[in-house]
Amino acid sequence: MHFVFRSLGSVTMRNKKIDGLNDEQQERFNSMLQVLAERVRTLRKSRGMSGRKFAEFTGISHATLVLLEGGAINISLLIIFQIAEAMKVDIGVLLDGLTLETSEDNLEGGNKESE
Repeated sequence: MHFVFRSLGSVTMRNKKIDGLNDEQQERFNSMLQVLAERVRTLRKSRGMSGRKFAEFTGISHATLVLLEGGAINISLLIIFQIAEAMKVDIGVLLDGLTLETSEDNLEGGNKESE
């Protein structure tokens, strides 16, 4: 039985300023998008799939895949889940290590608010 997932997540174009992020955060976020894009592209190519075949197999649109592999969109966790499920890999293959270093001030600030 083959399950087809439908993409429900919205997308945000890369290089568009995201409300609530300062310049440093925006830069780190864009870097994370690039890392995720490379991981998806590498996974697809390792399976010998064209972009169209991969999109069909994972249940996402080809247009979304092109933007994703170009690091041009902020995709939802649902799309990442769909890719991992369809390719039968742990979601960590796509997400592990995506968090980039933050400053000590950011870490301390986060701890104070949670106490």
